[in-house]
Amino acid sequence: MPDEKDPPPVYGYVFGRLTQRERTELMRRALDDQEIFNALWDACDDHELLQDPEVRKELLASLAAEAVSKPSPWTAARQALIGPFGRFALAGAAAACLAIFILHGLKKPIEQQILTLVTNPSSNMADYFKLPKHNPAGLNLDLHRTPAVFHPGDIVRATVQLKSSAAVFALRRGPAGEVRLVFPPDPATLADRNPGEIAISFDPVPPTEDVTATRHYILRVIALRPGIDLRSQSVDWAKLAPDSYSVVEVSYDVVP
Repeated sequence: MPDEKDPPPVYGYVFGRLTQRERTELMRRALDDQEIFNALWDACDDHELLQDPEVRKELLASLAAEAVSKPSPWTAARQALIGPFGRFALAGAAAACLAIFILHGLKKPIEQQILTLVTNPSSNMADYFKLPKHNPAGLNLDLHRTPAVFHPGDIVRATVQLKSSAAVFALRRGPAGEVRLVFPPDPATLADRNPGEIAISFDPVPPTEDVTATRHYILRVIALRPGIDLRSQSVDWAKLAPDSYSVVEVSYDVVP
């Protein structure tokens, strides 16, 4: 039973008045409570109707008009939709609406995530794996091996295709979360690169590692505006324009 002291804000959902956090909580409650799920089912077609600007305009106009005995166009349309035939026709759409909203309402899009990460030369390099993946620069990262399986002693020869100049950094993360910067290969090598193909070569696994079972690794490439160097500068990622950096990655396995 829903908590009477904290009723589900179904009508807030219908009229689009809930915050992202409130919508997420409502969806979670619906998954656990059949009555809340049923209430959302009943409200789903109303919610969809109210997303139409013309419907909202008509509703506001009808509320502002003087009361008359003849039903307004909104009322007539609403009655037709909730009638037996209209409701049957909307059942499939309502089910799809609710399923999609529950499945996707629990996950905030990357574009809406609030990035609060600040890094500096002394930061744990694992922090760079907290950056959401996105690729406005159109980077193309390729390991040139299918399947992407390597042995100790092999050399990973990856390439990155740049469409415009960028400062490029590549990091390898191991199965225990350990991270190593593999490009630029040394402190004296500049990160700034011109458009074209960049070769990134490195050991697939630390040379001292004794590989006795399959290990999974991730190669992540970060490209920023030229002049930004993660090795020597602090970066407040929230202050960077969304299209000023790209983050892409590929994975590979190392076998004995």
